[in-house]
Amino acid sequence: ATLTGLPVDSYEVTEVSVPDPYVVAAEPTQTIWLGPGDDQQLIFDNLKQPQLTIAKVDAADSTTPIPGTVFRIEGVDSDYLNTVTTGQDGTVTLRVAPGTFRVTELSVPAPYYLPDKDADREQTISLNAGDEKKLVFENHKAPTIEIIKENSITHERLANVRFQVWY
Repeated sequence: ATLTGLPVDSYEVTEVSVPDPYVVAAEPTQTIWLGPGDDQQLIFDNLKQPQLTIAKVDAADSTTPIPGTVFRIEGVDSDYLNTVTTGQDGTVTLRVAPGTFRVTELSVPAPYYLPDKDADREQTISLNAGDEKKLVFENHKAPTIEIIKENSITHERLANVRFQVWY
């Protein structure tokens, strides 16, 4: 913005709002003195809203992505609340306002299972303007049992055999 024809005086300029994905400058107010014939320029530096990436991987190798995992993101120092789902690459990325957030794993697709303890399903992160941070959650596959009945001599597998399994 350019202002012309101003009287000689001291001026205080405050940045009030900026478009997404930016946040208002850390120092939103600047003061200048305009003397006779002065031309001055004020520059406000803005950082982008923090970027949060949540990744879900298999605990066995820490690289196999787990798509379809649902997370809740809650603002610790704000009223922010959002539910997101990981994509095919096992991640979800979003921009949020600066602040502290609690991320809780709500569900994971089979054959994986959620940890029993709430503390193992939850992480807290603080984000400042310009940050790009990543939270990684790991899950284990549920255990499986394979029962095979075979002929002890020929080792042929036998069909239609009934078993009872107790837990």
